[in-house]
Amino acid sequence: RDLFDDGPVESAVDKCLRYVNYISFLLVTSNAFYMGIRVDLSFRAIENGEEDPSHLHAIEHAFTAGFVMELGVRLALEKLSFFYGPNARWNIFDSLVVTFQLFEALQIHNLRNTTFIRIIRVVRIVRTARV
Repeated sequence: RDLFDDGPVESAVDKCLRYVNYISFLLVTSNAFYMGIRVDLSFRAIENGEEDPSHLHAIEHAFTAGFVMELGVRLALEKLSFFYGPNARWNIFDSLVVTFQLFEALQIHNLRNTTFIRIIRVVRIVRTARV
């Protein structure tokens, strides 16, 4: 800070949230890139009558863990404003998307219909557009 700068001082929480937003942007962007690669590899596997490679599932679980951690850090920093602040609607949307990701990762759904999984993937892409 400049000695004569009278501008607003950024709080520690706001500074941390700014860094969380940078990390979130990188995570969401790399996840969108990964999803494109995954779709391509999945189609190739289907054409050859094979299953998806297991490392794809591990990468997807790593992204899910990253999103859970990002959401937890954001919740810890924002506290009640997570639910009532200016970004409350996006935070709740992110929470729902991450919850669906967890359902998918842990296979806590009774749907064997791939429509549910496709909807989750589209919502994750919408989340990318948010950032």
